[in-house]
Amino acid sequence: MLKNKVTEFLSSLSPDELKRFGEFISSSYFNKNLNAVKLFKELRKHYPDFSERTLSNEYLYKKVISNKGYNMQVIRNLNSSLMKLAKDFLAVEKLFDNETDKSLSLLAKLQEKKLGSFFNSELKDLEDSLLKKDDLTHSTFLNLHRMESERLNFLIENDRQNEAVDYILKQSEYLVFHFLIHLSN
Repeated sequence: MLKNKVTEFLSSLSPDELKRFGEFISSSYFNKNLNAVKLFKELRKHYPDFSERTLSNEYLYKKVISNKGYNMQVIRNLNSSLMKLAKDFLAVEKLFDNETDKSLSLLAKLQEKKLGSFFNSELKDLEDSLLKKDDLTHSTFLNLHRMESERLNFLIENDRQNEAVDYILKQSEYLVFHFLIHLSN
C-alpha cells in the first residue's frame, strides 16, 4: 500500500473529478512534465484506495521512468510536481465553481491589460447579474463591494479619479449592507 500526499489527494477525488484532473494535467498549458502524466496514469489504475501490495515508489519508478536502478529523488520530484498540479487544479476548480469570482478575476486581468471597453462590458454584466438576484444576501453585497473595488482601481489606473467619488460611496454602502445583513442572521 502506498500512502503519501498524492495518493491522499487522489483518494479524495470523485471519479468525475479524477477524470477532470487527468484532463487538467494532460493539458500542455498547465503541465509540461510528461512523467507527471505517466505517474498519474499509473496511480489512477489503483484508485481509489491504492491498497495493492505491489504499489510502491520503486514499482512506480520502474513503470514511469526506467527498469534500471531506482532513484528515490526522482520519484520525490515527480510527486512534488504532481502535488503542485493538484493545488493548481483545485484552485482552477474553485474559480470555475463561482461565476462571480471568475468575473471579478477577469475584471482584474482586463484592467491589468488596459482593455477598457472589455472591462466596462464585463463590469456591466456582473453588476446586472448581481442586482437581478431576488434574494440580496450578505454575500451579494460583499460581491458588489468587491466589484466596486475593481471599478475604483480601473478609474484610478486610467486617471479618472474625478469619477470615483460616487463609486466610493456605493462601495462603502455595499460593505455596510453586507455587515448589517450578516449580523442580523
